[in-house]
Amino acid sequence: MTLFLKTIKINKIYNIFLIIQMIIFILFAKGETYEIIEQKNINEYVQFENNMYYVSGCFDELHSAKKIMGYSDNVQKKYNIGVGYLLKDNADIDKETVELIYLNDIMSKISYKLDSGTWLNDYNRSGVLLGYYWKGKYNIGDDIKVKIQGKVVTCIVQGFLQKNAMLNRLTTAGEQMDYQLMLEEISDKTIITNNELIVDNIANSQSIIAAVVSGKYANVKEAFPNNEIISFDKIKDNSIKQMNNKLSSSGVYSLMFMLLLINSFILICIVAYKRNLEMYKIYYTLGMRKVKIFCLAIINMFFNCGIALGSIGLIEIIFIKDSNSEFHLTPYFQTNMFIILFMILGVLILYSLYIILMLRKLKTE
Repeated sequence: MTLFLKTIKINKIYNIFLIIQMIIFILFAKGETYEIIEQKNINEYVQFENNMYYVSGCFDELHSAKKIMGYSDNVQKKYNIGVGYLLKDNADIDKETVELIYLNDIMSKISYKLDSGTWLNDYNRSGVLLGYYWKGKYNIGDDIKVKIQGKVVTCIVQGFLQKNAMLNRLTTAGEQMDYQLMLEEISDKTIITNNELIVDNIANSQSIIAAVVSGKYANVKEAFPNNEIISFDKIKDNSIKQMNNKLSSSGVYSLMFMLLLINSFILICIVAYKRNLEMYKIYYTLGMRKVKIFCLAIINMFFNCGIALGSIGLIEIIFIKDSNSEFHLTPYFQTNMFIILFMILGVLILYSLYIILMLRKLKTE
């Protein structure tokens, strides 16, 4: 134990530099990997039916719910297509005011991953999806009273949204539209429904400028000749390309950063070489076997890795606690072990070679 502490004391400056490098590398690699996994999660988050399109510029920025519904009904009848929209208003549940989002038939055909339960459907118009906040306060199948504009509507809990759930925000489209541009995060208290008893009581002015349209492309183009139209298949392809681009750039950056770390590690070893060699000569002269010296050096490196990992764990706990986000916790958990084990293995291999070279030097002197 005394020799171990002495070894740490002699190499304290080099150990500090090495620990800082390991912390920086792991945080960098985890950040790059996290972005890729987050993009992958988003790509798997949305499901849609065939022949669905995103059309921008369908509505003025502010308009009433009745105007949106009337306009959509006219377009559907005239061009034999379906027009999807969402309507927002405030509602009361258990004396709490929350955001309520109504999805019409076409809009509800775009489904999103839930924490539990099933997505909205045509044959159960009394269903409601509750935000993650309500999980534990209600169960699937429970009746829930929703009060909107003074009218109380009884709904059935059909499922719970994921924490930090996202929803199509019906904004401008374009050829580069992908899921990250299309989706926005909604409150964990939000409730979503397709209950037609609720839609008649929505009074808020709406702020949507796009619509989801279902049908043949020729009919959609005829209905919206001057609007930007992009298929959901194209949006999905753009999202996959975005993920692949991130993967390529992340791989290059991670490789460059890893090479920089290796170079710095080698430089630290070279600078500390003479001091360590003198120390190991003393241990060897005092009768310590080379195997023991090797183990002592490796234990010292494990100690450095432990300090680095402890620091990273503390940083993550602080940031995860502040963000209060389970959605973000999952990709971190998925990437932690691989990145940490890869880093530790690489450092131990390099350091083992470094120690072996010094021990061979002892043999010749």
